[in-house]
Parts: sequence; structure tokens; C-alpha cells
Amino acid sequence: MPATIVGLWHVNYTAADGSHFLESFDTWHADGTEFENANLPPAVGNICYGVWKPIAPRTVQLHHVGWMFNADGSSAGTFTLDEVNTVTLDGKTYKGTFDFKVYNVSGNLLAEVKGTMLATRITVN
Repeated sequence: MPATIVGLWHVNYTAADGSHFLESFDTWHADGTEFENANLPPAVGNICYGVWKPIAPRTVQLHHVGWMFNADGSSAGTFTLDEVNTVTLDGKTYKGTFDFKVYNVSGNLLAEVKGTMLATRITVN
């Protein structure tokens, strides 16, 4: 397997305090775009998109955005997820850091969570 971020990954996010933060399936595309399906109820917003660029050998920087919703389906605001990830030499895993920020509909910062993530490549075999 090549040592590239391009592909499908199972990702586990851990907050800086050591607690579980999020789990997702993440797809990185060769054109510099990314798509994530978080293990969250679809009604609150579990799909999001990002753009990425290489910043060092096997290391990428991601800027990711998504919508959030209230229980009644109205907009609750947006979030951003910024990451720096490095793929292992064998291309089977990557690890990195994240900064997750939540904004209300007026664009005011409501919450921020920082931490680390570990991802495992999903393959056909």
C-alpha cells in the first residue's frame, strides 16, 4: 500500500483530556478534497467536506467544514475541523492532531475541542 493519505479510512478521535471524541469514515481524494461521514445521527449533521494539501513528506494539512442542526431541523450553525496528519511508511495508518470549533448561526465561537486521531486504512482485502 502506498504511503499516501488518498483512500478510505476508519478514524478515531480522542480529545486532549483522553476522552473519546468522535469516530468516522473519511475519504481523501487525490484532487485535494476530502469527505467525512461521522458516527452521529444524520439529523444533527454527520456529513462534512474538506480541502487538504501536502506540507511535508507523508504529512498533510486539512481544513474541513460542516453544518449543524437543531432538533427541529433549523440551522444551529457550522463547525470547522483543522488537522495535521502523517501517514506511516507502510501506508496502513495515519495519526495526527485536530482542532474542532463550533460556531452559532451568527458566526460566534461556541466551543473548541483539540486532540489527536488515529486512522486505519480500509481496503478491498
